[in-house]
Amino acid sequence: MSMEMEFIRVLPSPQSLMEDFPISNKAKKIKVQRDKIIKDIFAGNDDRLAMIIGPCSSDNEDAVLDYVSRLAKVQEKIKDKIFIVPRLYTNKPRTIGVGYKGMLHQPSPRGEEDMLEGIIAIRKLNVRVVEETGLTGAEEILYPEIFRYLSDLLCYAAVGARSSEDQLHRMIASGVGIPVGLKNPTSGDLSVMLNSVAAAQHSQEFLFRGWEVRTKGNAFAHAILRGYVDSTGQSVPNYHYETLTKVIQMYEGRGLDNPAIVIDTNHSNSGKKCLEQVRIAKDIINSRKLNPDIKQIVKGLKTAVRKLTAVYTANPLPTLAWAGKRPSACCWIWRICCNLNSYTEKEPFFTEELFLIALFYSNKSQSHNFPSNSHHIIQSYFLWNYIYTHPHWLIRSGWHIQYRLRIGNNFPILPGIINGL
Repeated sequence: MSMEMEFIRVLPSPQSLMEDFPISNKAKKIKVQRDKIIKDIFAGNDDRLAMIIGPCSSDNEDAVLDYVSRLAKVQEKIKDKIFIVPRLYTNKPRTIGVGYKGMLHQPSPRGEEDMLEGIIAIRKLNVRVVEETGLTGAEEILYPEIFRYLSDLLCYAAVGARSSEDQLHRMIASGVGIPVGLKNPTSGDLSVMLNSVAAAQHSQEFLFRGWEVRTKGNAFAHAILRGYVDSTGQSVPNYHYETLTKVIQMYEGRGLDNPAIVIDTNHSNSGKKCLEQVRIAKDIINSRKLNPDIKQIVKGLKTAVRKLTAVYTANPLPTLAWAGKRPSACCWIWRICCNLNSYTEKEPFFTEELFLIALFYSNKSQSHNFPSNSHHIIQSYFLWNYIYTHPHWLIRSGWHIQYRLRIGNNFPILPGIINGL
């Protein structure tokens, strides 16, 4: 019986696409340098914290370049404590297999699925990122056969909660040549997670892109704690002190190379509540302070924001949208200080999330120096009207409001982490 598939067309090989969209010698050196740094972090030879940060789905090349360019400026300021890896996730898993699946499937979010244009688009995006910002990124290994198209551009990869139990994903992770994090499954079983890490650290033989291949094993494969879902569908976090000490004990019983944990501050750890990631990150930093073993094994944080789509108009400040819903504050924060001179009060600029992020930056415990023109946006009718009509936010959050509130272009999770390191 033949397979019930329509074979649409043969796609170009990874090698041919690399030749069509090459990287410069300068970019190749950046890749080598950043690979060494992140491997040193996971080997314990560099005490910086890795920060894998960015939107959960990158679907607009210009918006992503703008975002990563801002990350690069932040990286320069905090390079002695944090090593930033931008998330460049271009394929998006869907729980029931329906919906937007990322740039790989749809180079244009409003267009038809086109895998040929998709692999070209994700290659071009990653080439531009390293060439224009000097940062190499992270990608999820959702489709193992796609990784090869980007293998000369990335410095970190992750295997998702639903894929980490899959044998092919574990085998691919054993041969990618960069640190790979394998998440705990959605059930929360930590032993299954460490089984995945063990498989990725071993040499493997398998079929890949028409070849019989053999890997050496990936000594930098490690665990990612992302929380889990209980039998009632409720999110349960697993980033707390007690879980971290338990994972340390489990690692010790396995004898694995370079024991390491990266904590995903999103997903079930935050209940997918974006702003909770700030509190969670501070909690993790505190655990590292209290226990030297936790400090040694927790090598990084993996922080997500919602899918970022930029629709550029005549106004230099784009309109951001997420699946037709209100923008995530974490996406907006990079835009608040951008082109404020062209900001007009006619635009529906403020949302409750944005208001809360503004309150975060006015917290008395924070000290930031941001562009002097950023304060005028707070004097707009919209925010002061919101404060006047929603006083419960001030009472419930306990924030301190300043007349000239300054909003920064740093992702809000960073100040608390840096102060704690």
